Amino acid sequence: METNPTIEYDSIHLVRVRERTVTKDNRFVFQTVWNFSSDGINEEVYIVSAVVSIDSESVCETFIFPARDDQGNDFNALEVYSSPDFKGKTHDHKFMLGEYLSKCELEQREEQRKSSENFENLFCTS
Repeated sequence: METNPTIEYDSIHLVRVRERTVTKDNRFVFQTVWNFSSDGINEEVYIVSAVVSIDSESVCETFIFPARDDQGNDFNALEVYSSPDFKGKTHDHKFMLGEYLSKCELEQREEQRKSSENFENLFCTS
């Protein structure tokens, strides 16, 4: 089933800018939190995180993580989608998330979320 990108983008809303920091290992991190509802009732929440190494610029990627809460404070550490580019602007995060949502259906996202949670739980208990 094809998805309509216009509907997808219209259904993506910024919750908040989560973080703009320089970490201990000298990386700049810019994160945004987004919610998405394909049916206007059920919401999915995602963190989009852009990371760049300040010193060497060797780490320069943007990741999407599914969140477990509405504010994006609790999220899976395993990415569901990534880009090899640093996307440091809010509208770039929205378009990247829209691209991810357009590429996969709800069932695939739910399966990915559950797989990530199972792997994370296995990793944490080992």
